[in-house]
Amino acid sequence: MRRIIKITIRLALALIVLYPAAWIAASKGLLGDVEFGYYREFNVARHAIEESGCAELIEYSGVNKDLFLEEFHFKVTAKSGRVVRLWFDADNMDVSQLCYKPVGLAVTHPAYQNCELYTIERLSELLRERNIQVTGLIDILCRIDDLEQVLKENTGDASRLLEADPYVWDYLRIEFPNEEDMKAWKYTNIKEKNVVDWP
Repeated sequence: MRRIIKITIRLALALIVLYPAAWIAASKGLLGDVEFGYYREFNVARHAIEESGCAELIEYSGVNKDLFLEEFHFKVTAKSGRVVRLWFDADNMDVSQLCYKPVGLAVTHPAYQNCELYTIERLSELLRERNIQVTGLIDILCRIDDLEQVLKENTGDASRLLEADPYVWDYLRIEFPNEEDMKAWKYTNIKEKNVVDWP
């Protein structure tokens, strides 16, 4: 029994020391782009975009560093050439859920006056004729041109939600920017500079 207690105490002490050390190492970029530490949510989103196989170019900007990582966004050029921005708020969003199983999309498009909210059910209904199913980021990026066409022609079904409603944070925020919008931000290619080095 004493042996079990000693082993348990040693394991607990090792975890108390190793976990913070690993968190700091991951946060300083010493462990690469692991989904752990300060940049966990950023790397979850980055990996989801990369794993889609439909992004020709991935750039980032707007990394709001604070005690905890807050807002960040990516500019993604799809293989079709269409550019979209994906917005995240690590404080309020479950980034993994947003990338792999979003409740819906919060869409900003020059054709809209305001942001339109679409549930996944509504998107599935609108895209059924085109034989497209949207379940996550991979479907969005790989079929971005078809999706944009359908979104421009149809209003959302969840616009009654407000920003203060915590449920709205379960919607993946996607923007179809125009040229003017693109000039307002400076972007860095994800392959050229690690987010840890961002000022």
